[in-house]
Amino acid sequence: MARRKRRRRYRFKPRFFIIMGLLLLTAVCVPVLLFRSCGEEKADKAPDRPKTPRNEVSLSASPAAGEDYMNSILYIGDSRTLGLAQYGYVPSRQVLAEEGLDHKTARTKAFLQIEGASEALTIKEAVSKLKAKVLLVSFGINGISYLSEEEFFEEYRGLIDDLHAASPQSTVVVQSIYPVTAKYAVDHPDSSNDKIARYNKKLTELCNDRGCYYLNTADKLRTPGDDSLDAKYAEPDGLHINTAAYEDILLYIEEHPALPDAEDSSSEEDNSSSKDDNLSSSGKDSSSDAEKDKDKDEEDSSTSSSEA
Repeated sequence: MARRKRRRRYRFKPRFFIIMGLLLLTAVCVPVLLFRSCGEEKADKAPDRPKTPRNEVSLSASPAAGEDYMNSILYIGDSRTLGLAQYGYVPSRQVLAEEGLDHKTARTKAFLQIEGASEALTIKEAVSKLKAKVLLVSFGINGISYLSEEEFFEEYRGLIDDLHAASPQSTVVVQSIYPVTAKYAVDHPDSSNDKIARYNKKLTELCNDRGCYYLNTADKLRTPGDDSLDAKYAEPDGLHINTAAYEDILLYIEEHPALPDAEDSSSEEDNSSSKDDNLSSSGKDSSSDAEKDKDKDEEDSSTSSSEA
């Protein structure tokens, strides 16, 4: 009888398992690390935003920039911005604003009728068409009362990024939230001046992070030695501002301009006229003194509102 050949058993040494384990670990970890690295690189690059050309985010006092600069601005905001056109201080084609609007709703609401557009546009869409040199943003009072702090700044960050994406060559300037009168703050504790001051400080930090300027207009409107809106600037409701306030705000804007760096100024000046010509939206310009007085009388007789 033939003897069966015994199969040779192979014994794997511990070193074999160590080597196989290391190879398997490498095969799993390397793709994961590469994918994570690519994701972080993309996150760093998006959204692509311009760097603030000055060392300081808060705009400082300078010689008055003049009419050309003021005509290059698009004013974006709520009813306290809308008043610039209603009182006739700024042509309505330069104002993208609506009563009661907050910065969260402003990102998606189509309400602007722009010349040449067949349908209503969002602020982002209008900015993309108009290509203004300066985008002056003034929101906050309508969102501060109902948005959580986290959502408030998340939406403001999103709005700034939207504007940068829509018009990369434009300079974005965020205005401080205007104060309210002491009585209004008592009646509306969710919109207190302490809260407004705290949010304004965080807006400065947000501007630094998102590559835009901060304009501290609120300082101009405050009662001396207090955080509340000065009575000489307040409408009877304690929230809205009067013609005296608009005049001083516009002067403050002109004396705190967001001007390009010296090396960029010549090219900016060459392009300024063509950009300014693009500013057009619905509405009639109201620039006469008679119209201002008429609008003021109508504003004084209106009922108080908790929305700006």
